[in-house]
Amino acid sequence: MLDDKQPMQAKADRMRTRESNTKVHYDGHAVMWQGANRIAADVIDIDRDAQSLRASGNVVSELVDNTANGDGAGTAAPVFTIVRAPELNYRDDLRLAVYTGGVTLTREKMTVAAKEIKAYLNPKDDTNKGQSSLNKAFADSGVQIAEATSDGTRTGTSEHCEYYTKDEKVVLNGGAPKMVDSRKGVTKGRELIYYSGDDHLIVEGENKQLAYTQMKKR
Repeated sequence: MLDDKQPMQAKADRMRTRESNTKVHYDGHAVMWQGANRIAADVIDIDRDAQSLRASGNVVSELVDNTANGDGAGTAAPVFTIVRAPELNYRDDLRLAVYTGGVTLTREKMTVAAKEIKAYLNPKDDTNKGQSSLNKAFADSGVQIAEATSDGTRTGTSEHCEYYTKDEKVVLNGGAPKMVDSRKGVTKGRELIYYSGDDHLIVEGENKQLAYTQMKKR
């Protein structure tokens, strides 16, 4: 989950290792970091053989998108993804971080809250072995999403949400998806898809029913 091109650093009230340091247990005010990437929790367990990390209690993870050129020169301001949750289970072979117990994900001007959030990191390859940035995130159960726009706010609710960083695409479905735009009004449908980059909204209605939009008067 952290950048494997840099050495890992960690601190905690207590630390235990076993099986030739392949299993490491940090207990009490545990913090791990590599560069700008960071994980903090009450307890952190690492299993190097299983390529897994488990954190519990007041989990806060901070991941920064890799925006540097091959020579290390940054091309844009870094984008941070910050996730807070009671529990985190991560598999490096799957590049999947599962946050549970009531989760809040914040990225730039967007915040997503849900009972569970699965964060998929960009895959590693020969030219990108240290990649740790977010590729997409799926949120489930009691989803609430809020975004600050250039001229107001946008909030959405549903039972399932998908967010894709490449296209800045948000998909709301499950339950009764609804979006409230402080400038444009209320939109409901079986599925709502919008692109935060260009403010583009696509609405799908229920079978044999029209999508619902309540526009605000100017």
